[in-house]
Amino acid sequence: MVGSPADDPGRWGNRVDGEDFMIDENVKELVCVLNKFKGIETFSSCGGHENPKPSQLCRGRFSVDFWVEPNKTGFGSLEQINKCITVFPTVKVIVGDVGGIEEDDEPCMCFSIQGRDNPGVIALALQDCLRRSK
Repeated sequence: MVGSPADDPGRWGNRVDGEDFMIDENVKELVCVLNKFKGIETFSSCGGHENPKPSQLCRGRFSVDFWVEPNKTGFGSLEQINKCITVFPTVKVIVGDVGGIEEDDEPCMCFSIQGRDNPGVIALALQDCLRRSK
């Protein structure tokens, strides 16, 4: 496993708050496309692993978790994402959590795209949805 962004910068992303994190190669394109939707911010992902740890998915499955801004823009993007992936029978959008992590946090909504298809194909479909919406 890579230890830092300097070791392999292509596998690392950078969150809005500047914290570096590693992205599994097979979901990186999906993570990048989701972050292009207005009101959407990814915060966790897993591309599946041969010998998964307790917090990881098994090989052949993927998941990308994201926050949705609780406003018209965020909900519009969520609706667009959901419509776009309904053509994939093994992929779904799941409601995660509603509310802040801490008591004084701003309200937020968490969702996850989970599936068994190739996440790169999902990324291409979402990219096409973005292109058509402009």
